[in-house]
Amino acid sequence: MKTRVLLVHNNYQLAGGESQAVREQHALFEKNGHPVYLYSRDNDEVNTYNFVRKVTFFLSSFFSWRSYREVRAIVREFKPDVAHVHNVFPLITPSVYWALKHEGVPIIQTIHNFRFLCPNGLFFRNHAPCELCKTGRTWNAVRYRCYRDSFALSALYAGIITLHRLLRTWHQIDCIIALNPFSRSKIIEGRITDPEKVKVLGNFSPRAKRRVGSFEQREPYVAFVGRLSPEKGAEVLVEAAAKVPELGFKILGDGPLEEVLKQRAAHLPNVEFLGWVEGERKSEILRNARALVFPSLCYENFSLAIIDALSVGTPIIGSRLGGVPYILEDGVDSLLFTPGDADALAEHLQEVLHHPDRLLSMGRHGLEVTLPKYSEAAHYDGLMKIHAELAGKDLH
Repeated sequence: MKTRVLLVHNNYQLAGGESQAVREQHALFEKNGHPVYLYSRDNDEVNTYNFVRKVTFFLSSFFSWRSYREVRAIVREFKPDVAHVHNVFPLITPSVYWALKHEGVPIIQTIHNFRFLCPNGLFFRNHAPCELCKTGRTWNAVRYRCYRDSFALSALYAGIITLHRLLRTWHQIDCIIALNPFSRSKIIEGRITDPEKVKVLGNFSPRAKRRVGSFEQREPYVAFVGRLSPEKGAEVLVEAAAKVPELGFKILGDGPLEEVLKQRAAHLPNVEFLGWVEGERKSEILRNARALVFPSLCYENFSLAIIDALSVGTPIIGSRLGGVPYILEDGVDSLLFTPGDADALAEHLQEVLHHPDRLLSMGRHGLEVTLPKYSEAAHYDGLMKIHAELAGKDLH
């Protein structure tokens, strides 16, 4: 019998890689014959609230009785063997863990960001990594207004995290999936669960037919795919672009820094802003590029942009930070550089320009050797091992 799976996810207002990963995991379970039920709430709900509901929203963010009741009702009707939780903030709330525990359902939590330990979820402040709140000292987030530069919102998330640390809510989770060994180490350092409960299982590449780029010749440009916000390092990319005027730069994405970046790049004819691009158009740009530039300044977990690039044989030039060095191998399928160092990035970009054959070889290695580690089959096998382990614990 295939396990019956309850998926739980709170969608953000701006769709991103996390929601894509949930959709792909949902499809993976269905493809392999698992009955699946998706319980989701969407942050767009807040836009429909009147004044009173917006005020009570702050209180319900600590523990949503609505989500608690709904999840318990779903469990009684659907009877899942296991629950996979992805995101619970801010509408579903950690109440879901207590609902599942009271119904006796084993809980698996995939960690896409560090929200259990850090109010802004990124371990990021003032354009650099910050771990001040990691072990529970969340007042630092209020002090530095870490969430959207707001005292109130920073205090809200600091309060939620502190309350549930005190309630030992995270200890109700039976298995936490970290997307790479670096993230696993941070979760363990945060002391929110037992180390043996934290497993490593990366994102995966869906088994879809993708056209792979040429291993003979690529067009003379690199691509950036991601949100245009401070932690993603697009400012570093634009600074480096000015040092390599012969190389083209295609920037795919939007976000709060879009206009600032366009102004900074106004005098750079080699920089092109394409906005948010999806589907075949994004794939086409990546497979014709000489490299994907991934200049993040924060601890990345496992960006799907990396998977997208590997899938079309495109190498990555990325920050040596967070999970990236655990996923990619410097000089083999990628070129890594010190985060925030535009000069070091420009040196690698010169290599892209003048030694394209080496980059083509890296792209081939990424496709043929690195990507299979993150295949659909490998991911599904990893999930089934976790299911079997939890079932064994239940029987014991």
